[in-house]
Amino acid sequence: MRIAFYLPGGKLPDPLHGGAGAAGLLGTALGLVGHDVRPACRFCALSDGRTRRRDERIRELGLRLADRLVARYHRRPPEERPQAWFTCAVSDRAPDWLGPTVSRSLGIPYVVVQPEAGPSESGAGAAETPLRSVLAAADAILTIGRVEIADAHPPINRSDRLVELPLFLDLAPVDAAYRDRARYRAALASRLLLAADAPWLITMVGADSAADQESIRHLARILSRMSPLDWNLIVAGDGPVCEAANAALRALPQTRVKLYPSLAGEDLIPLYVAGDLFLGPLIGDGSRAAMLLGMACGLPMVARQDDGAAAEIVRDGLTGRLTLPGNIESFGNAIAFLLRQPSFRASFAENARTTATTEHDIATAAQRLDALLRGDLTKGG
Repeated sequence: MRIAFYLPGGKLPDPLHGGAGAAGLLGTALGLVGHDVRPACRFCALSDGRTRRRDERIRELGLRLADRLVARYHRRPPEERPQAWFTCAVSDRAPDWLGPTVSRSLGIPYVVVQPEAGPSESGAGAAETPLRSVLAAADAILTIGRVEIADAHPPINRSDRLVELPLFLDLAPVDAAYRDRARYRAALASRLLLAADAPWLITMVGADSAADQESIRHLARILSRMSPLDWNLIVAGDGPVCEAANAALRALPQTRVKLYPSLAGEDLIPLYVAGDLFLGPLIGDGSRAAMLLGMACGLPMVARQDDGAAAEIVRDGLTGRLTLPGNIESFGNAIAFLLRQPSFRASFAENARTTATTEHDIATAAQRLDALLRGDLTKGG
C-alpha cells in the first residue's frame, strides 16, 4: 500500500522520546511488511507561540499547499496516488493543515499517529482547536505506548477509531549480541576492571542532571548498606553527566563503581547483554527506550511503581520488581533480594527477554499495522 507520511513538526527526534520519534519507528515498521511509505510534504507547521498573526499565516499556507497537493495527486495515474495518509505527532503547536483536505479529496483513510494532546477543556462547549479538528476528522487514531488523548470531541470510541500498539523497538541488533553474551561480559570485565563472577548493576543518567544526581545520591545510600553483598555498579551516560554522577558515588568503594560513557542506543547493547540487573531512577521517569532495550538484552528491572516508563513496561514479579513510590527502603530491599536470590534473577531475566522480543519488537508491531491497513480501515480506500 502507498502511504503518504507527514510530520507537521518537521523533524524526527530519537526513538520513543516523544511522538515523532515513535512515528519514525512506525514508518520503518510499515516498510518491513511491504508498504511504500513516502514523505508527503516537508511543510513545517510548528508554531513558536508568539503571535497569532504568524499562526494564521502558517494556516493559510498549509491550506493552500493542501489544495496544490490534491491537484498534483489527481494529475497522477491512480496507481501512483497515496492509498492512505498518516499524520504523525500532531498537536495544537504543530497542526495538520494538509491531511484532512488531501484525504477527503482523494477518498483515502486519514490516520493520526501519536497525537500530542495537552491539557484542554473538553465537552461540547469547549472551543474548537486545530488538534480537536484533526482528531474529529481521523478515520483511525494510532497510539504507540500509553498516550492520553484528552482533546477529542466527540470522545473517541476505543473499540472504533483508537488503535493502541505497545511500545516497540527494532530489536534485531540485540539478538546477535545476546548469543555472544559471554564474550561481551569478558571484554567489559577486562575494560572496566570488574570481576566477571559478581553481579553487575546497571543504571542510567541522562540530560536532567538535577533529578539524576538526586537519584544517584539515593542509590549511593542504598548500596552503602549492602557492602557485605557482592555487586558492582556501572553508571551509563554521556561523559560530563556520567562524571557528575560518579562524584555523588564517592563514598562507595571505587573498585565497585565504574563509568560507561555512552548514551547512543545501540552502543548500550554490549553493556546490557553483559549486565545482571537494571536499576531505574529513584527520582523522575526513566527512559522507555533504555528499559525496553535492557529487557530485550535479558536484564531484570528494579524501578518505582510511579515511574511512568517502568509502569508501562515492567511486570512486577515477572520481569522485575516495581517498588513503592517514594520509598527508598522498598527500592533497596528489591535490589538486596535479587542479589541474594540468583535463581529469581535468572527467572526474571528470561521473562524480561521473552516479553520484550515477543511483545515489543518492531516485527510484531509491523504485523499488527499490516492487519489494520488490510482490514476495515481501507475498505473503499
